[in-house]
Amino acid sequence: LVHWGFGISAAVAHDGEVLSATTAGFGDIGHWRLDPRADDPCVCGRRGCLETRASLWALSRVLAERIPGYDDDEVRVVRRLASADLLGIPAVRAAADLMVTAVENVTLFQAPEHVLVVGPFTANHALFEYVRRRTLDLLSMRGVRPPVIRSIRPSPAAPIESVTIALLRQALRPYLRARG
Repeated sequence: LVHWGFGISAAVAHDGEVLSATTAGFGDIGHWRLDPRADDPCVCGRRGCLETRASLWALSRVLAERIPGYDDDEVRVVRRLASADLLGIPAVRAAADLMVTAVENVTLFQAPEHVLVVGPFTANHALFEYVRRRTLDLLSMRGVRPPVIRSIRPSPAAPIESVTIALLRQALRPYLRARG
């Protein structure tokens, strides 16, 4: 599971159990430094983190300049992102390219069968498909068996609830089928 929104993080599950670590920062891929030349200050206090170029908080200024009616309200963000030409905004395309690298690295490190991408950016089908296709292309070029990459697109009416409900339904599906 990769979340791409105001923050960027990842979670790993195996045999139905979410894996975690006893140290802080497990899955906090938003604070990976993917570009050694990046020096933007991050909210964590470090510099050059993925979130400084690919998160909603980092892109909010350019999004507000390019998308009419954009603001930081989660419900309205999803609505605006869903219909905007995000790939036509250079900073967002660069963010998407960084997310391709992040998802590729998660895949190379964990070798998952499935990668589920959630968060406000997945409301934009063209942007999600760009990240998905480029990631799969790069993994194929490396000779890596690519995972199934899909998204749960948030509902504009209730972005957090819609993703939570979709994940819960997915988790319960085997039990519901078994009981008829």
